[in-house]
Amino acid sequence: MAKKKKAELPKLKPQHLKFINSYINNNFKGVHAYAEAYDKDIEDPNQYNYCKTAAHLLLQREDICNYIHSKLEENHLNVNEALQILRFLAVQKGELPTALGAVKTVLQLNEKLIEKTEIKIEYKANFG
Repeated sequence: MAKKKKAELPKLKPQHLKFINSYINNNFKGVHAYAEAYDKDIEDPNQYNYCKTAAHLLLQREDICNYIHSKLEENHLNVNEALQILRFLAVQKGELPTALGAVKTVLQLNEKLIEKTEIKIEYKANFG
């Protein structure tokens, strides 16, 4: 039986690689990964929003998704483990769009993508 040849990883910029490594190593938190990779201060609301948008856009790129998938395979992270992490992220305020992007990526990469996912979150704020 012939060995399965490992697919070549796409060539990415050093900043992208730093983002991906931070994203994987820090529980798939896109905002924090982007801030770390691009040296942004997310305490500033404007920079936080910028990082949130930029991370979302990076996670939509096919080359970035392919690289993340290959890194997850190297680390033997299976779908159930990824979903367990994503369940945790889903309850974190401010990280839901990133978590949904990660869910979509994991499902796409495992050919289990549901065309349209709709999540409704109800949150009651109690002020005083």
